[in-house]
Amino acid sequence: MAKQTIGIGASANDGSGDPLRIAFDKVNDNFNEIYSNSGTTGNTLIDLFDSSGNLDLYNKPHKISFYYSLYADLPAASTYHGAVAHTHDTGSLYYAHGDWRRLLSDASAGPILNYVDPLSKHVYLANITNTETADYVLKTNADGTYTWAAQSGGSGSYANADVDTHLNVSGASADQILSWNGTDYAWVADATGGSAGDSFKTIAIGGINIVADSATDTLNLIAGANITLTANSSSDTVTIASAGGGGGGGTDLNSLNAGVIDVASDSIGFIDNNDSSTSKKETIVDLVEAIAGTGLSGSAGVLSSTITQYANADVNAHLNISSAANNEVLSWTGSDYDWVAAASGSTTLLGLSDVGSDGTNGQVLTTDGSGAFAFTTISGGGGASRVSEAETTSSIADGASASVQYATLGKSFALQKVTVNKQCWVRIYSDTAARTADASRTQGTDPADGSGVIAEFISTGAGNTEFKITPSIMGWLDDSETEVPVAIQNNSGSTGTVQVTIDALKLES
Repeated sequence: MAKQTIGIGASANDGSGDPLRIAFDKVNDNFNEIYSNSGTTGNTLIDLFDSSGNLDLYNKPHKISFYYSLYADLPAASTYHGAVAHTHDTGSLYYAHGDWRRLLSDASAGPILNYVDPLSKHVYLANITNTETADYVLKTNADGTYTWAAQSGGSGSYANADVDTHLNVSGASADQILSWNGTDYAWVADATGGSAGDSFKTIAIGGINIVADSATDTLNLIAGANITLTANSSSDTVTIASAGGGGGGGTDLNSLNAGVIDVASDSIGFIDNNDSSTSKKETIVDLVEAIAGTGLSGSAGVLSSTITQYANADVNAHLNISSAANNEVLSWTGSDYDWVAAASGSTTLLGLSDVGSDGTNGQVLTTDGSGAFAFTTISGGGGASRVSEAETTSSIADGASASVQYATLGKSFALQKVTVNKQCWVRIYSDTAARTADASRTQGTDPADGSGVIAEFISTGAGNTEFKITPSIMGWLDDSETEVPVAIQNNSGSTGTVQVTIDALKLES
């Protein structure tokens, strides 16, 4: 994104500049790009410098390249003392110390693994300058240093005549090998008796080591079940092929094309009741029988429904008829539906004659279980009753909120008392939609009028706190809900559960 410039107008308050919202939107965009491109996570810029003002990139995202295409392009080493640079034409790394000094590198272009520097300063300073005396060798000293020294004739080094005398000879016999005898090299018989060393020493297969016993030992490869071995002596290769079937073969189901199931001959792998929990190849008929159950039957690989279904003609023939007599009911006969006489012979409620006119105000008509009716007085003064319900949140972090439901307070109620077991913020709502809409409101901010907040309580005590509500607060549920939605915020200072008990007068079930 290009930098966005805020329009400030031609003069103060001339109305031609950017409005405040547009201006600060540009400011935000510019800052967001700075934070994003600095590798920042969150809202804090990465500090690339330590307290002394030095560049500090430890554990911070960075990429600093000191690259030059040509060695001749390097700046003056005296000006950039201590700098490190790479030049592409030499493929080397240099550091500035009075001059640009080339560092030792691995010419194989591979990683230097477990590298330990065994050489003294003689190798790294002015000794290797391509001007050493011819035939000098690097000699070790007893103090761990190295010295360039003249090659000694008696040290075991060979001139051309020595090579001809000891190595390029025609007197070596077949199966002899060149061996060191303690003072010189000589051709001696092979101790193993072979014309060459062991063809293989150790081959590890599946955690088992196969070790050659002698130079004539032979490694045999044996084909197992459904395996074919093909050897080619010209290319020195062995081809291992699977014949399929058995334990490792089979058909790749992903490669199959869609087709029609042959009920008579196709099969499928699954376990049915007669397999004793052993997987085996089953026929389509077995599969259908395994699926069959209530309302379904299987026969010859075909799954059928045994549920009686009615077409329009069946409905007209059995239900929409004019022959049904008064007081008949539609009944299942065991095989079909039919209109039959009611068991009582009439629609009169049995036992009503036993009641008479003895009922009084506040009583309801109830049955005693035997078919008779009686009047029963309703307790609690017409249905209103006191209820107390305690609910506990799941474990929530300090400052986090959880939603709970109270099922026994009723669709309308009068709040009498709220008791909490720790510091918290309790909000009681008329419906779950109101609780959801109020979730972003902060503690201490009053809810909007008509927002569905019935009551809220803030406890600042460390232990149990009881809020007595005098006079009572009336509450009711909206949107056909049956449980009172409540939000509880944990203010205890640590993660845990919060228990809230609500006492109310239940006015409506």
